[in-house]
Amino acid sequence: PHFIGRKAELATLRSAFESARQGRGLTVVVHGESGVGKSALTRRFAEAIAEGDPSTIVFSGRCYERESVPYKAFDGVIDSIARFLTTVDAADLATVLPRQKGLLGQVFPVMRKIEAIASAPRPMPGALDPQVLRARLFFALRDLFTKLADRAPLVLVIDDLQWADADSMALLAEITRPPDEPKLLLLATVRAALTTEARRAGSGETKLHSVEQIATLFAGEVQMLPIQSLPREDARALVNALLRDAGSAEDVSASGLAEEAGGHPLFIDE
Repeated sequence: PHFIGRKAELATLRSAFESARQGRGLTVVVHGESGVGKSALTRRFAEAIAEGDPSTIVFSGRCYERESVPYKAFDGVIDSIARFLTTVDAADLATVLPRQKGLLGQVFPVMRKIEAIASAPRPMPGALDPQVLRARLFFALRDLFTKLADRAPLVLVIDDLQWADADSMALLAEITRPPDEPKLLLLATVRAALTTEARRAGSGETKLHSVEQIATLFAGEVQMLPIQSLPREDARALVNALLRDAGSAEDVSASGLAEEAGGHPLFIDE
């Protein structure tokens, strides 16, 4: 409920957003340790730009470590897209949907909420080589994002991308691939301090090895935005806000708590 500080980081995201609006598709990888405020930052930024320009379209999703679904980095994003498309009138929808719209409904059943997609012809099972099918799906989604970004400012937010599957990363690379990439801003949050051993112990699988490796898997321009603990004044302000919420009548030292927590938002909250 409290968002304090991060003015420099928000300014960086705002600059990236303006660059994307001017025709340069851009990816920003927001990275830092767990609980430091990556998701809170991207959420506040998305809320702020939507308030400033209500025409802005924001699609968001999250990867979960133990979730096993195809294209899991896009699971929530596709849900957001389906909800958005149900609000678009039929005439406009015809100019937005890709030619291979039936394929979208085949791979992502939630997209069949849109009548134009549900009624579109779909390839018969086994009729196409899987690689051909994947290439057509990637082209269809890139085309959809391009048309949406031409209509209004477009932002994609994907949390916890370190848990993404290989197909999701390949799709992201295709969407962000120059030239003529969609004029969108892609924000991806990545947990920084994940060792290969920790990943294997936690999930039984080997995930992406580092923030830097994730960055190299994107096509197009990529900016890295590290997120660290709050500065002393902001940490103290967060402590005071939480103490007020708790109705604490004790003589608690805000400075002491902020120092003990090292300015880390999650530790301060605990």
